Amino acid sequence: MKLLVALFSLLLMGASAGRDDDRLTFVGYNMPPFYMRPDATGISGAVHEIIQALCEREKLSCRFTILTFAEAMQNISDGKMEMGGPVAKTAEREKHYYFSAPLFHTKLAFFGLEKNVKKIKSLSDLKGKKIGVTKNSITFESLTELNEDLKRKVNILPQKDPLVTVKMAELGTYHLAYLNEDYGKYWIKRYRSKLQEVPELKKELDYYIVFSRKSLTDAQFTAIDAQLKKMIEEKVVEKIAQKYGLQSIEWPAVERPD
Repeated sequence: MKLLVALFSLLLMGASAGRDDDRLTFVGYNMPPFYMRPDATGISGAVHEIIQALCEREKLSCRFTILTFAEAMQNISDGKMEMGGPVAKTAEREKHYYFSAPLFHTKLAFFGLEKNVKKIKSLSDLKGKKIGVTKNSITFESLTELNEDLKRKVNILPQKDPLVTVKMAELGTYHLAYLNEDYGKYWIKRYRSKLQEVPELKKELDYYIVFSRKSLTDAQFTAIDAQLKKMIEEKVVEKIAQKYGLQSIEWPAVERPD
């Protein structure tokens, strides 16, 4: 722990000249139950609690903010903010960010009103459908790949925030929304939504925390990732995930194959 504190003290001294204060900034985006600002009480969610625990363990001064997914990723890439998530790993993203050990197992799934969901049994049934996704997210990338196989017959409608996507599907403006499954289920339960999940066509993936390659050195990232791995091993992550109905990574942390 002393090593990590020393490393980040050097980081903060170097960065403080261009900042309002010397706290590390974690930036997430609106995706309950992982990370959210549901009301005036402030930011909450499983990822928020995990990073809070991480900062407390290492005696780091951390602050939290929330932006759109694209804005959050850009700020981390530019070095304006140090860390964020949750994020799925891709080869392209690894060029711009450090990726922690995986923290959550999750899935992508299609959601819509019953009249639209009951028509979807296979990939070919997506042809001609208007499907909302979050711009620049893993859902957008995944649906774009599917659309290539369908000869671009799907009308993909990217939005800045998954909230817009899910509302459009709920209103019937979009035939479907392609979402993180845990977020879709949270929405249905929290708001008693009439949305239903398409039982087929799910995609499994893992979620990580990302760190800025411009703000952190290899040694700094390695030190903080070691603490996250320790939190997984000690089941700190598992207990927080269970509180929010999420599936945490098992120990030792094994990534899903692509």
